[in-house]
Amino acid sequence: MNETLDLYLRAHTVVLDQAKKRTRRETTTALSKLPKWPDYAVVFGCESRTGITQELTFGFYRILKLNGDSYVLEEEGGFFDDDLPLDERKLLGAYFRIAVSDKTSFPPNFPRLSRSDFIRGVFYRYARQGAPAD
Repeated sequence: MNETLDLYLRAHTVVLDQAKKRTRRETTTALSKLPKWPDYAVVFGCESRTGITQELTFGFYRILKLNGDSYVLEEEGGFFDDDLPLDERKLLGAYFRIAVSDKTSFPPNFPRLSRSDFIRGVFYRYARQGAPAD
């Protein structure tokens, strides 16, 4: 059986100048110059199928912004797998229509995005700014 499966990992990256190879001391110095707490944090949780493929079904995310010594909710929403079956998508859509965000806004806003829109429009946008993902 030669079935190819995708592998997804959780990671936190730190962008360093890669123009030259750094010594351990230079790397430690560069890391110590990074802020202890990033300006933004992306927090998300996902639900998946229980089978061997563990395919994504849906998830929720929050964008938190550092304000003084604590993080404040900036944005939150949900996302679903691009290939989620229509009946499951409708069920999830019904929930999204009544979901109330902890972020006060008028009119109320609780975005629902496809997985690919979440990755492009939310995850990558904050990853480029150095926000950790959890």
